[in-house]
Amino acid sequence: MNQETIYWKLAWDTFHLQVFDYEGDVGRINDWIEKENFDIRSILEIGCGAGRYLISLEKLGYKCVGVDKDIDILEYAKQFVLKNETDIKLMQGDVLRKIHSILKSKFDLVLAKHLSFSLSDLGKVLDYAKKALTLDGPRLLVFDFLVASGDSFDKNILSIDNAVKDNFFLVRLNQMKLREKFNKYCWGEVYIIRETQSGFTVTKTNQRSLWFISRDDLEKLLTDKGIKVENELEEITGVNNLKGVTIYGRFS
Repeated sequence: MNQETIYWKLAWDTFHLQVFDYEGDVGRINDWIEKENFDIRSILEIGCGAGRYLISLEKLGYKCVGVDKDIDILEYAKQFVLKNETDIKLMQGDVLRKIHSILKSKFDLVLAKHLSFSLSDLGKVLDYAKKALTLDGPRLLVFDFLVASGDSFDKNILSIDNAVKDNFFLVRLNQMKLREKFNKYCWGEVYIIRETQSGFTVTKTNQRSLWFISRDDLEKLLTDKGIKVENELEEITGVNNLKGVTIYGRFS
């Protein structure tokens, strides 16, 4: 991983820290586990990114493994986030493909936070999660969905974020364009990372899709995949008529 990539991943991780409540989310998961007296020992996080959830879960005594398809973010996690947390295992893998044999039927809970997939791909990801769960365990799932709560959406969204991290000044420019026919936003991000002492500057452009589904499609998907929802949390997204929905459930 070259220096420019390290700087970009630093910016990515820093802006996620501004938005996501990693410890709060983990606390709610742990409260659910303890309230229901589930026997949970091992947790797999799919799309683990920089490993922030894994660190908080490991501190609570869970055996944690993370999988992500981005080899650079996994390397960043090892060098700058997990550091000496050698009990946390990271693997490169694509959850839209066949699950690796060493992950099959090994976990009590699968976690998926802040990921984005089309409706057809969501089915594949849930199948992947099911295969990772032990056959005789509680077979728990904590999964985020982006759900439409109306039929009128913002067409074009512009925003700018900035942050200071160590000796770096970080800027992120965001533009989201609605593709309503495909139930998604095309999200373009421009990162500007400046090292304040040397003046060295890196610019990185990142393109991705932000998919959303209807409440009816979510209910049908969960039913088709044999997932019983035991708890559900909603959060605002800042996008008109879109909300984040986290389900706490289990496979039948």
